[in-house]
Amino acid sequence: MNVRLEPLGIDFPVRAGESVMAAGQRAGLKWPTVCSGMAQCGWCHVAVIESAEPLTRPGPQEAIILKHALNKPDDGSVRLACQLKPKGDLVIERAGIRPATGAS
Repeated sequence: MNVRLEPLGIDFPVRAGESVMAAGQRAGLKWPTVCSGMAQCGWCHVAVIESAEPLTRPGPQEAIILKHALNKPDDGSVRLACQLKPKGDLVIERAGIRPATGAS
């Protein structure tokens, strides 16, 4: 599966069962997070622009963060990258993500 990150226009692969944030970090991207992927801070949130396959619903902890901490709609248009595990190609948008120092 492939994720396209806008506005950077960067593509990176996601393994089956892997979160978008973990795949991005594996691909050398510096992803903003405070909780290291535990669905507690919300800093990793992304806008879902397009998905080749339907996304699973947010789990209980992700839903709490999206609704109460981020005040985001419950329509799947915003997800936590640390929890989002796509089943097909995906286009997301998030400013503030950049290649890690020394990444090619």
